[in-house]
Amino acid sequence: MFAASVQAVVTFAQVVVTFIRAIVTSIRAIVTSIRAIVTSVEVVVSNGEAVVTNGKAFVKCDRPEASTATRHKALSNNESNPA
Repeated sequence: MFAASVQAVVTFAQVVVTFIRAIVTSIRAIVTSIRAIVTSVEVVVSNGEAVVTNGKAFVKCDRPEASTATRHKALSNNESNPA
């Protein structure tokens, strides 16, 4: 009788563990789906500075001549003041 009750408890514990594993697998699948959705979303902020495309952010500049001048200034500063 004692062995039968121990076997029942062990079987119940196995069922519980299997159920918990199924829940964890489902949660992982949901997280993977959410990551795929977030990665595929492209967000563009109009008239702003931040542009996010496929999870990569970069700075959008409406005046390319200003950024070019800034780059040249940074290059000349680096040449005169090497790190």
